[in-house]
Amino acid sequence: MRITFFFMVLLSFLIVKPGLYPAKYDYDYFSREEMDILANTTKSLGFEYGYDFEINLVYIFTITFNKDDTPEKSKNFKQVLGSIKKEILIKFYQKIYKLREITLYKIERFQDKSLWKNYTYLGKYILPHLNRYMGYFEKEIQAIDPSYMTNAAGRHKELTTEAKKIVKDEEHIEKIRLMEKTRRRRWKI
Repeated sequence: MRITFFFMVLLSFLIVKPGLYPAKYDYDYFSREEMDILANTTKSLGFEYGYDFEINLVYIFTITFNKDDTPEKSKNFKQVLGSIKKEILIKFYQKIYKLREITLYKIERFQDKSLWKNYTYLGKYILPHLNRYMGYFEKEIQAIDPSYMTNAAGRHKELTTEAKKIVKDEEHIEKIRLMEKTRRRRWKI
């Protein structure tokens, strides 16, 4: 009786243990407000977005591969952006720019490590869609605030530096996890 009870308690701890199963969305790159903007803008352009747990990256894509820029899509996109304050819109554009730089830096890292599956996945399938989405934003930011785009080079350099730091931090955390896993295997009896 006691042994059965002990195994039931032990089993319940193993099943409920946090971190045993991946969460649905644990990437805190975008705030809740920014996620709403992302959802609305991607929907207005016919894009989608998602999160890849394996490479720890939010991605933006479109199912249709044609590059048609219909007036209806542009109108919907402008309408969505019209409901957002200029400062918030510029901050969101900077997040998208930094996401692009993170993606570029991860592509470079995958190439250095000869992880060709991830390199091809990001370079051929994710980056072109992200660049296209970002192009829509650049065009609208230029129309909303022309002075921002003319003076953006300095800010873009800062965002690139921040992106590299994010990827390096992720790599450092991954190395620590790998070391812990190796250490646990060594001491396992």
